[in-house]
Amino acid sequence: HGPYHEHDFCFGRSFSTANSSSTVTGDDNDATSTTTSSKKERLEELESKYSGGPQTTEAYNEVIAEYAEIGEPAKAEELLSEMEQLAKQSNSDGSIDGDGDGNNIMAMPDIDSYTAVIDSYLAHQAELDAQEKGTELRSGILRAAESIDGILKRMERSSTPSSDDTPTKTATIKLAPSSHHYDAAVTAWSRCVSRGPIWALRGIPQRAQAVLERMEALSLDRSSGVRPTVETYNKVIEAWSNSTNEYAFAPLAQAVYERMGHGPAAHLDIQPDDRTIRTMIRCWTRSDLKSAAFHATGHLMKLQELTEKGAEDMSPTLDDYMLVFKCWSKSDDKHAARRAQTVLKQMERLYHQRISDCSPTVACYRYVLIAMSNSKLLGLGPSADELMARMEDRLMVADSGCFAATIRVWSNSACHKDTDDAAADADRADEALQQMKDMYQRSSQIIVKASTSKYNDVLRAYAACQGDDAAGWRAEELLDEINKLASEGDSDVAPDAMSYVFTMNALAQSTLPDKVAMSMKLLKEIVGGGNNASKSKTSAVKPTVDCFHAMIKVCSSVKNVSADEKNFALRTAIKTVKMLKDCKSEECKPNAETYKLLIEACGKLIPEGSEQQKALETIFNNCCRDGLVDDRVLRQFKKTAPFDLYQSTILLHAKSSTDGDGMILPEEWTRNIGHRVRTAEGRRPRPLSPDVGFVVTPSMADHKMRRLRSKKNQRLLRGGRL
Repeated sequence: HGPYHEHDFCFGRSFSTANSSSTVTGDDNDATSTTTSSKKERLEELESKYSGGPQTTEAYNEVIAEYAEIGEPAKAEELLSEMEQLAKQSNSDGSIDGDGDGNNIMAMPDIDSYTAVIDSYLAHQAELDAQEKGTELRSGILRAAESIDGILKRMERSSTPSSDDTPTKTATIKLAPSSHHYDAAVTAWSRCVSRGPIWALRGIPQRAQAVLERMEALSLDRSSGVRPTVETYNKVIEAWSNSTNEYAFAPLAQAVYERMGHGPAAHLDIQPDDRTIRTMIRCWTRSDLKSAAFHATGHLMKLQELTEKGAEDMSPTLDDYMLVFKCWSKSDDKHAARRAQTVLKQMERLYHQRISDCSPTVACYRYVLIAMSNSKLLGLGPSADELMARMEDRLMVADSGCFAATIRVWSNSACHKDTDDAAADADRADEALQQMKDMYQRSSQIIVKASTSKYNDVLRAYAACQGDDAAGWRAEELLDEINKLASEGDSDVAPDAMSYVFTMNALAQSTLPDKVAMSMKLLKEIVGGGNNASKSKTSAVKPTVDCFHAMIKVCSSVKNVSADEKNFALRTAIKTVKMLKDCKSEECKPNAETYKLLIEACGKLIPEGSEQQKALETIFNNCCRDGLVDDRVLRQFKKTAPFDLYQSTILLHAKSSTDGDGMILPEEWTRNIGHRVRTAEGRRPRPLSPDVGFVVTPSMADHKMRRLRSKKNQRLLRGGRL
């Protein structure tokens, strides 16, 4: 096909490349103005030369090439379509003007005309892509891709001879698209999403892959001359990688990657290059699938393997590692921490053996520590300390993110149900916090700085220490420290509601004799009942229902004390509920958990007998009146109250359901729980059974199925299948 190489992605004509470069750079205003004036002169010459329009095949081809050269692809395509229509008319009647003498038979455009128009559209698309992002530009880029794809399909149709048209078979073969034309179409579609997905439009990567699949099919025929290259696959993979609005875009990109070695074009033995593998890493790290980090790591290990075999251009870059580390830090995989550490150790090994010149940075360690802090596994604390020690040995200064993750790791370890020594884990989290504060005081630059979230993590760790009075004292000291820093104007450290909740939980776990009074003082500070000094410190703290619940837990945790102290704790718990009801905040309203905790407190603070039964009955009646009875309240009441009280208060009020499928409690008891289901009579509270909790009656299930069957354009549940 003349000067066009079948595997070349550059433009076949020199004028296209020159025009594109002079227009895209735009660095020289004089050159731009010269190009514009030259373009106008060429247009005037064309209009004067062909004032009546081209009349011959050679004239059409010349005009099409000229319009394409000066950057008018739309006009060139218009003439190309006009020429195709005239050629069809000429084949049917023998001439353009219909005189029948056959002197002016119009032929189809030659291959150079098609190539010139496609290259002109591609150059025009490159100009738009180089400009600032905007809706108009994205529309122009998309229209150019559609035009190139349309021209390619017309070439394919024109190059396919019919069975009864053997004289034109040789001519049509000359119009067969080459690899250059297919590659141009793939490039055009890939360029549409080079700056991100078009959210209002989908199907662009599918269009690019469709062109690739046609190339693969043609590659089986050696006479076609069409061969996909690794660049062709790279463009399609990039289209999928950038189309994050497409469903399962990462697995679909992986499928294209695997087609290189196992698809229809496997006989070409196309091997992925570094661009292919790096694109796959970026594609998987953009995915929100649970296995995304695993697949991204697999491609990173492929680069490491090729690097160890001597392929220097395959050496992973810092950006490749950072993407994988960041992906593991956000992964839900329970082994994310261990796998992130494995990648880091492999990175360090390649650097120390001088196989790669990419060394870990502080950000790499930070993301690994974050992955460890998000893990639910036990025993990651020593690993976090080891990473911090390795950073110190390499003369790296850990930042706030590293310290925050380390504190969170030890806090999680202290709160784990299988931990051996929660107090030791909490103390280690506290030590990391103190190291942060010491570095902040010693450094003239703010690299690390404590914040409220870091203090809260330490307080959460101390709240998990059972029977440890030192943990309760230390939690209160940390809360006072936060209040002091906030009063001095430190905007990064200010107590929030959870700071008080964790502190009161730590007091509840301790055996301090005055913990009830200490917790009530903290509660009054955030609800505005304390002294003016305390109120000024915590004026920005908005109380939540969790604060009141923590106070009730402190009251019910009183053990091995006198009867007077138990009575004081009980009165404090009842007072707390009254304060909760009087609170004007929308977030501070009693719920089922409130009554469950109050019932538990009565069972622990009042000796068994008539007084306890009377208190339990009163609390449960108030719960029923407020419509806040749920399965938690029922279980706690059944556990605390004697059976005769449970029978008279609950079982005697249960009624048989309308379906005859067990006993349910009155709807008034559960009306404010929030568990509402659709029924034939409208939305109703979910039925509560005294035996099994919330249930779904057969009539409710039948109504749900009737609603499903009544919906249009939805899959219906029939016979256990969708």
